[in-house]
Amino acid sequence: MPFKVDEWIIELDRTSKPNSIVVEPSTICNFSCSYCFRNTFYEKTRDFLDIDTFTRLANYCKGIVERIVFTGFGEPTLNPYFHEMLELSFNIFNKVVLNTNGSRILELSNILLRNLDKLELVVSIHDEETLKTVGELMDMVKRRGERIHTRAIVVVTRSNCDDLFNLVERCLDFFSIIVITNIVPIDERSVEDSCIDDPYCENKVKNILARQGFRFMFSGTCVKSVDFKLRTSMFECPFVESKAMFIRSDGRAAPCMFMSHGWRMYLQKIERTIVPVTYGDVSDRDIVDIWRDPEYSKFRFLVKMRQFPCCLDCELVQYCTFTLSNEHDCWGNSPSCAFCPFARKLAFCPV
Repeated sequence: MPFKVDEWIIELDRTSKPNSIVVEPSTICNFSCSYCFRNTFYEKTRDFLDIDTFTRLANYCKGIVERIVFTGFGEPTLNPYFHEMLELSFNIFNKVVLNTNGSRILELSNILLRNLDKLELVVSIHDEETLKTVGELMDMVKRRGERIHTRAIVVVTRSNCDDLFNLVERCLDFFSIIVITNIVPIDERSVEDSCIDDPYCENKVKNILARQGFRFMFSGTCVKSVDFKLRTSMFECPFVESKAMFIRSDGRAAPCMFMSHGWRMYLQKIERTIVPVTYGDVSDRDIVDIWRDPEYSKFRFLVKMRQFPCCLDCELVQYCTFTLSNEHDCWGNSPSCAFCPFARKLAFCPV
């Protein structure tokens, strides 16, 4: 079904479908990170994605969707049916990506080790205990004479940037890729600890990447980072570029993780409210039907064409009410990605 953008009629390719589904098995977590988005939830959603909804979704995806990513506002492995979800996913999808805090991966080691050819493990590194757990899993992989694709997500803040090199160095033995990322501030306290627009943090990371680049390269690990300064020219949505759809723990389909729930963030010391945006429920609609929804298709088109202002460097940012939420922007978009820190490459997006 075509949709209209100003004087143009745009029609979606009738064969269009998502390449990836990003599934949120849980909105609860066994960690209590001070900068977590969950701390600013203002809407209550279901704690766990139920197994019947997931089974229906996964079976429909067979032969249609290549890749599934487990992530979300909570720790995926806490879902009481997560083992069954993994088993079904490895049978259906060509690639299974597990984003986790690492606390329960040893409990899943049997199923993970049986499916190393399809698995990508992404671990948020919080402490030495997490590295120890990952190390035990890697030892099991080595004893089998196999390989596993692993990625570490290391958060840099003003509090930890002086020890950042040591933390990255300790990750070299276990990970194929290490991504250094900023926190997205959620309150005034985390604004003070954020490295966004902080020259000291930025220089620390640049020195690590420059002076130790050869060392990391010879270790076989790729180390990279997000940006620390806003670049108006940079706007690329990881979800749209990956042709990915986010499935919330209640089965609602959202265009991305950023706009999947109601939460609040602080950027440039301005509180901004994220209003949830969804286009259907996978418990009673097929994902291809949702994907081809005219409003959802129009939204993806505008994002792909970068038809959004940049609220973060506008001279009126301290006065404009449009920037206070993602509901509208000054170009007439609704919803708006105008201040998304993930599309601006200020933070890692787990897609």
